[in-house]
Amino acid sequence: MVVDDTQLIDRLPLLTDTERHQLLYEWNDTAVEFPGDKCVHELFEEQVAKTPEAVAVVYEDAEMSYAELNRRANQLAHHLGELGVKPDDRVAICVERGFEMIVGLLAVLKAGGAYVPLDPAYPIDRLRFMLEDSAPVMLLTQDHLQMLFADAAMPVIELDTAAPVWQEQSESNLDINSIGLTSHHLAYVIYTSGSTGNPKGVMVSHLAVTNFLCSMRQSLSLGPQDVWLAVTTLSFDIAGLELYLPLFSGSMLTNIESTRKYGWRSFARRTPAWHHCDASHASNVASAFRSRLGKIKQPQSSLRWREAER
Repeated sequence: MVVDDTQLIDRLPLLTDTERHQLLYEWNDTAVEFPGDKCVHELFEEQVAKTPEAVAVVYEDAEMSYAELNRRANQLAHHLGELGVKPDDRVAICVERGFEMIVGLLAVLKAGGAYVPLDPAYPIDRLRFMLEDSAPVMLLTQDHLQMLFADAAMPVIELDTAAPVWQEQSESNLDINSIGLTSHHLAYVIYTSGSTGNPKGVMVSHLAVTNFLCSMRQSLSLGPQDVWLAVTTLSFDIAGLELYLPLFSGSMLTNIESTRKYGWRSFARRTPAWHHCDASHASNVASAFRSRLGKIKQPQSSLRWREAER
């Protein structure tokens, strides 16, 4: 202002050129190498090749190895491909937590589709809106949930059928080049809460998910010795961290039942991870997790949680 008192105050520089360069470029130089050309499921397939017989997922008293999970997902993916699923096609999935959920998600990704998670606990009007708005080519669900979608004008596949037609399909990984899939295609479409109006679908690419998960894997140093306790509804974005990060890292995923269905005390009694205290990681808002854990009597555990950064 001493040099030119006609200058506008909001245009005066607060930093020198050197300070500005340091702030904008030097301190913000955070670029790192990561497999940006890989799709989400390809990173899982790489881990399958490394530790095929290791336990990938635990649900209640059952477990599934990396090889078995990959085999089942491949068979369903080949079936979805034969039904016409192609890159960027939306495939709705409404299932309870369990093995079918993990298999269904991976199968949609492997087939080139983008899944649209529908929480069966949501109000029916919200489910119908999301289904209509996302315009999926088909719906994956379970027998006892079909009543929620009685008017669905699309093919419906029951993942819990006793004799699935896809069990004779190939067990081999699908070639992304043959189906025209790249990391820039959609991995999933997830809906906002709709607190300011109708829920809005957010389109998330394989590239975005891979970038985030590779960063988190480096930050947490996850490995085969770890067990991740998955507690988040599939319709919340942080579920991607819970489900895929352990499967990229050779860790074990403990896929627990919904706390909304049973309540936290019953949930603790039903969950082997609490009985054996073998969970090393969980993801939640720390204050909420501490509050809920305080209501549950449990032995000392090495459980660590990652606060959701929202």
